[in-house]
Order: sequence, then C-alpha cells, then structure tokens
Amino acid sequence: MAEESYTKALTISRYSASYAIPYAKSLINKNEQSRAEDVLQNTLKRQPGNIAVTRLLAQVKLNQDDFDGALVIANSVRNASNSNLSELIEAEILMRKGDDIGSLALLDRAYKKMPNDMQTITAIVKIHLSKQRTDAAKSFLDTVLVANPSNYDAKLLLAQVYDASNEPVKAQEIFTNIIALEPKKIEAYQQLASSYAKAGDLAAAKLAIENGITINPNSIELYMLLAEIHQMNNQHKAAIAVYDKVLLQNPGLLVALNNYISIVADYETDPKVLNDAYARAQKLKGAGIPQFMDSLGWISYRVEKFDEAEQQLSEAINKIPDNATFHYHLGKIYLAKNDPTKAKANLEKALSLSENKDQKLATEIAKLLKSV
Repeated sequence: MAEESYTKALTISRYSASYAIPYAKSLINKNEQSRAEDVLQNTLKRQPGNIAVTRLLAQVKLNQDDFDGALVIANSVRNASNSNLSELIEAEILMRKGDDIGSLALLDRAYKKMPNDMQTITAIVKIHLSKQRTDAAKSFLDTVLVANPSNYDAKLLLAQVYDASNEPVKAQEIFTNIIALEPKKIEAYQQLASSYAKAGDLAAAKLAIENGITINPNSIELYMLLAEIHQMNNQHKAAIAVYDKVLLQNPGLLVALNNYISIVADYETDPKVLNDAYARAQKLKGAGIPQFMDSLGWISYRVEKFDEAEQQLSEAINKIPDNATFHYHLGKIYLAKNDPTKAKANLEKALSLSENKDQKLATEIAKLLKSV
C-alpha cells in the first residue's frame, strides 16, 4: 500500500491498529523511526491496551537506543495478562547493554510463567546463538518440545538452529517431518527449500516448493519463493512467468511487481515486453522504497527514458548511499547521457562497494570502467 493510501486509511479508520501497524512497519523499514513513533503513539491514544502496537512502539524506542523510553513502556504493561512483553523489553535492553546473563535470567522467568510463548522462546534461543551456544539452544528447544510436542513453531526453530549450525541434513530431516505432520502450513516448505538452496541443491529446493504449492495452490509466499529459485537457477523467463501469475491474481502486490520489473529490466530484450514493464512500473512511484526507485529507474533506462532513470536512481542513492547496484545503474545511465565524468564517479563507487561482496558485479564494473 502506498503512503497516501496508508494515511487515508488511518484517518478514515481513526487509527485502527490493522492499518497503523503495517504503516509503522513500512516507516521503520525506511528508517523513519520518529514518524513511526508518532503513528503508534496516536494509535495507542485510541487503543491504549493494544499489545501489538505497544510491542512495536517499544521496538522503535530500542531502534533509537532510547532505553529509558523503552523501560517506561515495559513498566506500563508489567501487569498485562497473557503477555511477557514487559520482560521481553527489559531483556532486550539488558542484551544491548551487554548483560546477556541478566537478560537470560529474566527470560527464563518469563518462560516459566508462559511456557508456550514463542516470542520468549525465540528470545532465549537468540541469546544462545549470539554467544555461539548452539548446543544450549538445541537443548532448550528439546525441553520445550518435550513439554509440548505439537509446538509447530518450536520445531521450525529447532530445525533453523541445526541449519545455522552447519548441520543441513538434520535440519532438512526435521523440516520434512514437520511437513508430513502439518502439510497445510507453508513455513516448513519455505525453510526446507531455503536450506536446500543454501546447500547448493537447487533442484531439491525447487521440488520442495512445488510440493508445497501442490498442497497449498493459493500460497503467494510459495510462488514468490519459486520465482527466487528460478532466478538462482538463471531461469529468468520462468521467474518472470511466476511473477506474472502472482500479479494476475494480486495486481496490487508491489513486492512482486518490483521483482518482476527488476528481472525484466536485467534480462529482457523484447522492446514490447520492456515497454509494457515500464508502464506497469509506474505503480511503484510514491512508495518511497529505494529498491522500488532502483527498479523504476532501471526499466526507464532500458526504454531510453534517461532523465527519468537518473531522477529515480539519484533518489534511491540519497536514501541508501552505499548500495553498489544503485551506483552501477546510475553510472550506466550517465554513460547513456554522454556524461563520462559522472559515469566514472558512480562506477568507481560501485566497484569499491562490490569488490568484497559481489565478485560478478565487480568484474562487470571493472570491465566497463576500462571503456570510460
């Protein structure tokens, strides 16, 4: 949803949490913490007991290192029923101050109070993993599952810990067992495919997602992941076809549209397809998301609308100055505009940012710089 739509929906709904939370999250993702805080504070004035809004407001305070403000929120929900939010906030504050022992002790008490609260369970595992205590994380999750063998999320988390511990075979075994027990839930398919992909077995990753789609044919998330697997396999036409299918059913899904535009701009050569993608990309305008600006700018470049392309990429770089791809794209645009000085500056910046992160991109940029 574009920002104008969010603000209109907030006003009409009188700051309903169902609109306020996704809007605040979008602002947080754009690092507009103060604006997110304003939205959440206004929502809490109307719905003072909303735990989900309170939790997100505490996260905003923590994002700004406002520990005193976060502690005030923790105290305000200390007596809330069926919630460990107060302990979770205080534990996060202690962790950020370097007191993982105190944080863990607090979370342990919270877990005993509410042993099925996944946020508390996840926070405990997070602390163990942050200190490279993978065995402790596994042991704790085993205890959780002994107490509640049907805890789907705890099983997923245990498999993720094994995957993070460089034990993909064990992780994949757990994911497969979870799927057998809960075939209608998509998370295990997603995690299993990601585990296979990380291990380099893209065929198995694709099969896992296709199996999930067979059981869950309306899952947008699984189709989106299938498109990603096609991209990893350099099957760009197949990825484009998947995104087209998703967008046919969900034309307002901007993430899918952005991904579609990005692939078309990178790999398509048919002028008709490129021009159609450029027309569709106009929906990305006004979202305020740098990656969307990059996609819109890059497809504008591909249809030779260089001034529009320059404007979009410049705005994207203003928001994220150290993105190698953004500078590479802007450098190519300046080459098309016969401005070698600006082209060289952006390409050199892109090269310095990509050398230790994306060797394929760095090689392409170095080759291009020789001709500038």
